[in-house]
Amino acid sequence: MLTVAVSAVVLTAWLAGADPRSGPPFDPLQQLGMFYLDEPAPLLDGLG
Repeated sequence: MLTVAVSAVVLTAWLAGADPRSGPPFDPLQQLGMFYLDEPAPLLDGLG
């Protein structure tokens, strides 16, 4: 579960870094990435 979230964040970061000028096409992916970024934080706090 956590691996999937991390993978999604890494993929989103890679896509965002691949071509920053093409913003609109990647907007849904960035929103998905932010969702995954926000989700695992409490989980990580619980583990740490």
